[in-house]
Amino acid sequence: MLKFFRGLIEGKQFEDSSHMQKAIPVVNRMSTTQWFFTGTSRSASSLNGKVNDPYASHAWVHGAIEAVAMNISQTPLIWKNSLDRQAASRDSLKWEKLFESPNPDMGLAQLLEATLIYILHYGECMWVLDRTTKTGIPTEIWPYNGKLFEPLLDKKDNIVGWEIEVTYSDGTREVLKFDRSEVLHFKLFNPYDIKRGLSPLSAAQLGIDQDHFANEYNKAFFINGALPSGVVEVEEQLSDEVFDRMRQQFLDHHQGVSKAHTLAILEGGAKYKQLSVSQKDMEFLNQKKWNRDEILACFKVPKMELGIWDDLNFALAKVQAREFWVKTLIPKMKLIEYIWWSQLFSLSGNGQVFAEFDTSKIEALQGDVAEKIEMMFKLWQMGYPVNRLNERFNLNLPMIPNGDASYVMNNVYQVNEKGEIQFPAPTANQEGNTSAREKPPGKEKKKDADSQAK
Repeated sequence: MLKFFRGLIEGKQFEDSSHMQKAIPVVNRMSTTQWFFTGTSRSASSLNGKVNDPYASHAWVHGAIEAVAMNISQTPLIWKNSLDRQAASRDSLKWEKLFESPNPDMGLAQLLEATLIYILHYGECMWVLDRTTKTGIPTEIWPYNGKLFEPLLDKKDNIVGWEIEVTYSDGTREVLKFDRSEVLHFKLFNPYDIKRGLSPLSAAQLGIDQDHFANEYNKAFFINGALPSGVVEVEEQLSDEVFDRMRQQFLDHHQGVSKAHTLAILEGGAKYKQLSVSQKDMEFLNQKKWNRDEILACFKVPKMELGIWDDLNFALAKVQAREFWVKTLIPKMKLIEYIWWSQLFSLSGNGQVFAEFDTSKIEALQGDVAEKIEMMFKLWQMGYPVNRLNERFNLNLPMIPNGDASYVMNNVYQVNEKGEIQFPAPTANQEGNTSAREKPPGKEKKKDADSQAK
C-alpha cells in the first residue's frame, strides 16, 4: 500500500496490473479543491479576496514559518528508556536508524522541517508509516499535508483510520484507506473541530490579505505611472483626434518606472488634477508595519528572527532569543514529543524507548542553564540528590553513580545570643581520637628511645 502511495509524490507509473499503469499527478481532499503533489504548484494569486498560498507568496509568513521550522529541525534527539528515563541502549538502535533516514528522500532534519511547515501552514501533518504489523517498528516515514486526509469513524464517532482520494490523469478516481496504526496525526488544537487542526494563518488571514494587496497596489503604482491616477482638464471641447493625441502623449512621457517625476507640459490651458491619494497620505508604511507585527504575533515569532533590529540592543536581543525558545519553540517540541509517545513509541515494540529533543546545547538557553545549575547546587547542599535535581531542572546531563544519595553539609554550627559559635560537645570516641592525635604513639616511643640513649 505504501509503495503505491509513495508513487503519488514521485508521480510515477506502476507496473502492477491492478493499477493499470496509471499516472497519478493529482490528489483530492474529498472536496471540490484539488491539491497537487508534484509537477504543479498552486497559484499565489488571490481568490475571493484571499491569498491562496501565503507561504509561497508572502514574505512575513514564509519567514515566520521558516524561523520555527528550521530552529526545531536542527535540534538533535536523545533516546531514553521509558522505565527509568536513562539513556537507551540497544533497544533504541533501530529507532535511531529509522529517524536518521526516515525515507529515501529525507533525513531527520528534512523530516522535522516538513512536519513543522505542514503544521504551521495547514494546522496538521500526517506521517504515513510503512510497517508490517501494527506494533512493529516502521521501516519508512513519509510526511504529508494533513488536509488531504479524511477520518474514518466507527459507530461511536471515534477515528479508526484515514482515507485519501486520488485522481488519475485519465480522470478516474480511487480512495486509499489507512489503518490508524499506519498514520501519525500531528495537529494544533482546533476548538471548532477537535478531530482536525487549526493553523495560525486563520487568525492572521486579514493582515496577510491587506499586506498582499498593499504590495499589489504598490506594484501597480510603479508599473502604471509615477503619479497616481488623475485627469487632465481643459476648458474647451476637444475633438476625438486631439483627445487621443493628448492622452497618448501624456502616457508616453509619464507612464512607467523609468519616466517617474519627469517634467510635464500641458498645452491649451490644460490642467492635471490628481484623484487618488498617495502612499504617504494613506499611511502606507505604517499599515505595512502593523500587518507585519500582527502576522508575526500569530506565529509568536520576534522580529529579530527575521533580521529586523528596530529599537533592539544586545541585551534585549538576548532576552528575545531566549523567550523565543522558551515560549514558542520548546512548547511545539513538547507537542511533537507527546504525539510521538502516545501514537508511536508506546504502541510499538516493547514500549520502552522514546525520543526527546536535546536543548542542553542551545546557545540562547545557556544563561538559563547557568541559573539552573546555581539553584541545583543550593538544593544539593540542602540534601536533595543530584540525579533527581538533574531530572527536575531538565538539564539532560548524564546520570552519575551514587547520584541518588543525599548529602548534608556538616560544618554548620549554631550561634548563641551573644554571637558566639556553639561547637558541639565531643563524644567519647572523638575525645579518644583527639587525645590520640595530641599524643601520637610515634612521638612517645621516640621520647623513650632518647631517654634510654642518655
